[in-house]
Amino acid sequence: MAVIQGVDYSSSRPNVACLKTGGKQFAIRYTHIGEKRAKALTRAEALALTDAGMRVVVIFEEMAGHMLAGAVAGTAAAKASKTMAEAAGIHKRAPHYFALDVDTHTFTDAQWAACGKYLDAACVVLGKDRVGLYGDVRAIAKLRSHVHWLWQTYAWSRDKDGVMVWATGVHLQQYKNDVELCGGGVDLDRALKPLYGQWGVNVFDGVDLKRAAAFARSCDPIPYKMVPVVSRDGIDCSGYMGVIFNSLRDLSNVWVRLFGTGTIAALVEQGRLPFIRKGKGDASDFNIGVMFTWESHSGIGHTAGTLPTIGGVESRGGKGVLLGSLARRHDNALFGHHYHMKGDAPTATSPTPTYPPFPGRVMKLGMRGEDVKKYQSQMHHRGWAIAIDGDFGTKTVTMTKAFQKDKHLTVDGEVGPTTWKAAFTSPITK
Repeated sequence: MAVIQGVDYSSSRPNVACLKTGGKQFAIRYTHIGEKRAKALTRAEALALTDAGMRVVVIFEEMAGHMLAGAVAGTAAAKASKTMAEAAGIHKRAPHYFALDVDTHTFTDAQWAACGKYLDAACVVLGKDRVGLYGDVRAIAKLRSHVHWLWQTYAWSRDKDGVMVWATGVHLQQYKNDVELCGGGVDLDRALKPLYGQWGVNVFDGVDLKRAAAFARSCDPIPYKMVPVVSRDGIDCSGYMGVIFNSLRDLSNVWVRLFGTGTIAALVEQGRLPFIRKGKGDASDFNIGVMFTWESHSGIGHTAGTLPTIGGVESRGGKGVLLGSLARRHDNALFGHHYHMKGDAPTATSPTPTYPPFPGRVMKLGMRGEDVKKYQSQMHHRGWAIAIDGDFGTKTVTMTKAFQKDKHLTVDGEVGPTTWKAAFTSPITK
């Protein structure tokens, strides 16, 4: 999959719309213990990020060496992070990373043991599948068995020769600090996997989608009835869309009418349905289309939707609940108005990696030019310690051979079409 770009920042808030326009797709934000701090994640910020199409990743940091305090501190950290994140609107199943934001090269066995106990205690509170670690390359190696999610910082992660060492299997990499971007100070990060701990406010995930899809299928063949109270005895078009929304939200009682075809617009505008957003979403969202009553010749409006993994979902007069190709989708020409609920489903298709066209010449030792500079820039972006000077010298040859060996390519130190493509599209492992 393509590398996903994001940022992390503390109290210096960048402009969210600017971040999104610049290609950033997530922001890693802080939780902590105790009184409110300037760097803490808030609900307004989480909602702004979600509405802009970005996602939030939660990181707990009380102080740089908090993890060294062991199990009691780990329990307190997990409880505080859970409370603060959920208050900000982040999903109750969201992962939480815990920061070991120190140089660990002098750590003793006792210090590593304390960190392990801290993380184990966090797992008791949250479950291991929701606990992650932020740290340098040694921390990733020593503590990865205690967590599910891994975020490596480039800080303190170089070998004795100054070469960046990236651990394998991590979800996130922090590859540059202290960048002025979009009106704030940020660190630059990249996600190497489609799921890296990202969430949003009022966003459903794969577990929610699986449950809602099973529920939607179970409604076939409930008959169509225009009734104020929806049930398995009968359901109209807007009622069916509403109960699917309820199922995505994991409500204990899904059989509650949310809106009618004629009322959804006003309810969304008034903020009374905060999980429903106006307009078309993308393929991983639950999308519905609406034709208002005053727009139809019969004076009866209609609504139908598209649910990922199923396709069309609809309750139609005379036919009842319909699914898949039998149902109208949200993008049917009948519907001029659209609404959606955002989804982060594992079934969503990852974007196809793209890369600049090959410059047309094989780059070798001694060559100079903008194509060499572009290649060096990309390799520097991937984490390799290389000057971006447009000179294909011995250091660039050595770096290229190491990269080719890692990617199981022909190791010749030259950049032809295959190595060029790999530089832009292959997973970042080192």
